[in-house]
Parts: sequence; C-alpha cells; structure tokens
Amino acid sequence: MITNNPSSSSAGSFASDVPSRNLPELLAPARDRDCVLAAIENGADAVYFGLQIGFNARDRAINFTLEELPDVMGLLHQRAMRGYVTLNTLAFPSELPMIEQTVRALAEAGVDAVLVQDLGVLQLVRAVCPEMAIHASTQMTLTSAECIAVAERLGVERIVLARELSVDEVRAIRAGTNVALEVFVHGALCVAYSGQCLTSESLGGRSANRGQCAQACRLPFDLVCDGRDVELGQVKYLLSPQDLAAFELVPQLIDAGVSAMKIEGRLKTAEYVANVTRHYRQAIDTAVAGRPVQFTPRQIEEMELSFSRGFSPGWLLGNDHKQLVPGTSSANRGVLLGEVTQVRGQRVQVRLVRGIKAGDGVTFEGDRLAGQQQGGRVWAVYQGGRRLEAPIDSGLVELSFVREAVEFAQLWPGQQIWKTDDPELTRRMRRSYTNADPQRRVAVTLSVRAAVGEPLCVRARTATGTTCEVLSDEPLAAARQHPITRELLEEKLGRLGGTVYELDRLEAEIVGGPMVPMSVLGKVRQRLKELLDASSVLLPARRIAPPMALDRLRADNRPPPCRRTAPRRNSVARSRVSPKRDFGSRRDRTPRPLPHARPTRGGLVVRRACRPSRVLGHPAIRRRGADGARGPGPDLLGDAPDPEAERNGPVSNHGPSRRRRHPGAQFRRLGVLCRRGLAVRGRFLVQCRE
Repeated sequence: MITNNPSSSSAGSFASDVPSRNLPELLAPARDRDCVLAAIENGADAVYFGLQIGFNARDRAINFTLEELPDVMGLLHQRAMRGYVTLNTLAFPSELPMIEQTVRALAEAGVDAVLVQDLGVLQLVRAVCPEMAIHASTQMTLTSAECIAVAERLGVERIVLARELSVDEVRAIRAGTNVALEVFVHGALCVAYSGQCLTSESLGGRSANRGQCAQACRLPFDLVCDGRDVELGQVKYLLSPQDLAAFELVPQLIDAGVSAMKIEGRLKTAEYVANVTRHYRQAIDTAVAGRPVQFTPRQIEEMELSFSRGFSPGWLLGNDHKQLVPGTSSANRGVLLGEVTQVRGQRVQVRLVRGIKAGDGVTFEGDRLAGQQQGGRVWAVYQGGRRLEAPIDSGLVELSFVREAVEFAQLWPGQQIWKTDDPELTRRMRRSYTNADPQRRVAVTLSVRAAVGEPLCVRARTATGTTCEVLSDEPLAAARQHPITRELLEEKLGRLGGTVYELDRLEAEIVGGPMVPMSVLGKVRQRLKELLDASSVLLPARRIAPPMALDRLRADNRPPPCRRTAPRRNSVARSRVSPKRDFGSRRDRTPRPLPHARPTRGGLVVRRACRPSRVLGHPAIRRRGADGARGPGPDLLGDAPDPEAERNGPVSNHGPSRRRRHPGAQFRRLGVLCRRGLAVRGRFLVQCRE
C-alpha cells in the first residue's frame, strides 16, 4: 500500500516564500528551455521568462508558448525552483481581454509570480487570481519607501528596484519598508531611467515600452555644445553604458537587505546563463559564509567572454559617468587579448596580455559601422617558430588564420586585438546542463520504521517541504542471520543516482531484528521517487475568478459622470510665489504658468490657498537628491542647492539658467534624455550620425 501524506506542500507555493535576508534568491533569465536547464544546473533559485504572445519587455527573445507553461513549471518545481512570467509592458485597453486570458493560463499552470509595469494590468491580475504573487517591474521606477508603500497597498509583494539606485539608497529604502526588494546585479544597462526610453519609438517606430527596443543608445552620436561640434576623437558612443557586474558588491547588497539578485539577459544564450549564474551562485554562497567575494582574473574573463561591453558597478557605488559610459564601443568585444606588433606574411605578431590558443575567436580594432572591423578564428599559435598546442598567456606570439579570414594589409602596429570566443569554455558551459546525470539535486530526509510483524514504513521529506510515505506490501519477518541495520538501509535507499534527489539524512527505528529483502528495498525506493515526482508538481490551491473579470473590474472603476465646464489652464507651482498674483483670487482659479523650479514650501502654500478641487500631474521620478526631484526627507520642502545638479549643470530650459535653443537641434539636451548617463555642463545636444 502506498499513501501520499496529505500534509505535503506543493512547489507552487514557493513564490510566497520570501528569501531570508541572509540568503537572497538568485534569479536567472531564460529565453528558451535550454536557458531554463542552464539556470537549474548552475545554481539559480528562480527563473523569469516571457511569452510568445507578447506583453513582455523582450519581445525579440524566443520566449515560451502558453502550451509549454505546465511542463516548464513542473520542471522548475521538481527542482525546488520558482518560475516568474513577465507581463511588464504597457497595455492598451483593447489588449486587456487577451491579458485576462493569459493570466488565467498562468494561474492554472502554477506560475509563481508575474512581473508587471502597467497598473491596470496589476489590478487585472489581482482580480483574476488574488493568490497570484505580483512583482513590480523595474520599469515602475520605484525609488523610495513611500512609492513602495503605495505599490504594497495595490498588492505588490516584491519590488524590482530602479537600477539607478546606489547600495546606500537601497539600504535606506530597506529601512522604510518590509516588502521584498530585488536588484539587478549583472547584465546590460539602459541609458534611460529604469528602461523607460522613448528614443527607439521616436527614431524607429519601435517602442521599448512595448518590448521592441531598437537599441538606439548603442549608435554613435555627435556632441554639440552651444551650437558647436565637440571633437571627441574615438569617443562616439555617448549613450551606451557598459554592462553591470556587481559580483564584488554581493556582500554589501546582502547587508543592505536585498531579498533577490537578478541577472539580466533574456536575449542571451544558455551558455551565458550557465556561466554567469554559476559565478553569482558562488558569490552569494561565499558572502553568506562570511568570506570576501574575490574572483580570479580567469573567472572574470570567463564571464566577459560570454558577453561583455565592459564591466562596471553601474550606479551601485554612486555616479561615475566616465566609468559608466567610456563611449569607445557599444558592442560585445569580449576581453582585450593584446596589441599587434607587426605583420609577417600570413601571420600577425601580437604581444599578449591574456591567454590564447588555437580555435579561439578574435577581433581586431576597427570602425565596426564602417565595415573596417575584422577578425576570425585562430588557426594556429606560434612562438619562436614552434607551433604551440597548449594555451599561452604572455609574451610575443604569432597567430595564423583560416585563408582569407583576415586582410593582413589592413592591420597595423599598435592595433588592439580582442578575444571574443573560447570554444572550450562554451563546451564546458554546455555540458553543465546537457549532462544526463543532474548536477543539482534536491535533498531528501528519510525516516524508516522496520519492526517485526509490521510493513516497512518509509517517510520522505524534501528540502522544499514535499512529503510522501511508502509501506511495503507484506509485514517483515524476524531475521535468522542478518537483521537489517541503519547502515544497510542508508546504502540501499540512498541509491538515487540518475534522479534529481540525493539522500541528506536517514533516521531509522528498528524493532525486533527484522529481515528486509533487497527486492523490497528496491521497490520502496522506486515508489518513493515516483511519489516525490508527482508531489513536487502539484499545483497550488488558488482561487481563479469566473470569466468576465475584466468587465467587472471596469464596472467597479467606472468614473462618475462629469459636468461640462469651460476649459481652464492648469499649472504646477514649484517655487515661492504670491498666490493672488499668480493664481488670482479664490473666485478666479485660472492660474498663469510659473517658472520651472524645485518644489518648495511656498509651492505647497499656493495649492492650499487656491484650494483646487482636483490636481492631476504627470508621473515624476522622486529620488532623494536627484536633479531637484527630491524624495522624502528633512529637506523636502527646503530650497537648499542640489550639489549633483550644480556639478552636472542645468537640467531645464526654464528659469534663471534658460538659454536660447540651438536652431538646428533635433534632439533634447543630453541632460534631459540621459539624466545620469554623462556629466552635463552648459548647453549640450546629441545628434545621431547618419
């Protein structure tokens, strides 16, 4: 007889378990099933991915179909992992019926949480499935505890913080909220605040907020200051940040109270996911153990070879514009290999700063957009006239290439050469998730009772809380020669090779010296595996609203009929003004526009004096000490100077710092498009090169 313990917990409840501050969740991206396997086998705690039907910020990724969801979620839950689906684009009203159907499919498939940006989508998810966990996407731009408090009231359980925050700012937010906080620790950075970029839409008709970013920030730009072109030499990519790599800051982020660390890369390969996830798993485990996180140069090189525009700490250590945007490249170039010293016939001599071997891919310095960048796969490596079979990482070497792969006449001494691919590393990463024997297993504790005259009873409990119980078909007889022992039980029941489980501990109660045939132990072990597999994919108990939830939600939120009135002008007061002078009397509430300035106590006095019946303003990013948009704090109502704004120059064309607009300008000032991308001084413009 086999019974499944009714108290067993299903893997579908994982999303409600907030990781402890001492062990943050490691969240990996997935564009396809191989990426899911790579994340599983290399130490991720959860995976996030999008759907092929759209509504996710990486529409160009392969993504998953709705039909694949049950299988993917079952795989994740079997391996004690969580799965999150991104519904994090802005939605049009006409799309909401399809989103409602999608949310129902997610709930039925056991998806642990959805990531959303649109507040309307958030309400719809809550209406369809109240038990579905909701995570606020970084594109919600939540940058203070006060903003998070509003999101929490709307039902958000986790906040993906804006990437522009520093570790100290994250720590300050943690002090003001108990909501789980998630931060990005690795991957590409968007030059726009929290990814809310309008450049792709305005230049190419592809909206980044609809998942179709054309990456206009990766193009070369000219810089115009006060109507004059600024010569920047090789600095052309003015809006292209380097990639984020925060492995050294993992201990600080844990200390700041971060609940989850996220790897960017839903357009990246499974080998990238395996490589980066493995390194951050090591970093987190090392930090939790109280040891400093110190990667070797080879480990950093391996991550760079998977994909890198150059590594930086992003904004986690504060603003360092030159480090964030060097401006010399915007493409994946791997690691600097060395410098060309001379060209000898069909070979090029290179002074190495990193290792090279036959088969590696390299790229020579050149203008990529002009078609002057070339490279290829190394055919052979020579030193002193001798062909090398082993890798070499220093000295002068000669490289040869497949015939016609490189035009040697276009190479010159002093030219940089970059290593872009290491096939051996790629094969090693691929083996990590394609090996038939699982690399990552679920720990199981067994409790065994073996008593004469009773069936053998084995209870199993996994590290995720899944439990089951197996009883042998026949009672046990007394042993004549070799009664069962705890060691023998551990040896036979612990043979879980080829499964996703491993024996962590066995507790045995042996009464009367029974004999247990080996065949019985084999059958019990097989039944345990089957029951654990079945229990691990049980769907969580969830309430799913009946159809037409959208119609009911719209009815509940229908605004009352409004009276037709004469149109009135509205303005926002952000400086000390005379209410009567600028807003007229209480009887005349037609205000005149005011100069742009920072919020002050006087501005609030104006609002109280005029007593407007309704004030509706556009969303504003409020972060303490950033360009006059001050977050809550002692100086919220003060008008003290902003050191960052003074250092970076004016951020508005209004008020005392107003300058005449350059007549040929087709783009906004760099300080407006990219508030934190580059230091701004004076009147800057950016113009995309033709």
